[in-house]
Amino acid sequence: MKKLCRGTKITLLMKENKLEHFDKCHLKDLIKKHSEFIFYPISLWIEKATKEKISNDEAEDKMEEILMGQREGRAENEVD
Repeated sequence: MKKLCRGTKITLLMKENKLEHFDKCHLKDLIKKHSEFIFYPISLWIEKATKEKISNDEAEDKMEEILMGQREGRAENEVD
């Protein structure tokens, strides 16, 4: 996921039975309606998650990749 340089990040997690709200046009209409008087740009970034069956070995490998990426990210953000 792209890291924001500044501003506010809002993450929207939806229940399975509310999929009609996932429509991109519906989300844009809601944002427009509730931010009509805000003079700052609002961006909508939609990320779709998919479920995929993988073996335990593949899961462990992916977890190691994620953890290594997080460790490297912390090292980059550390100040001497």
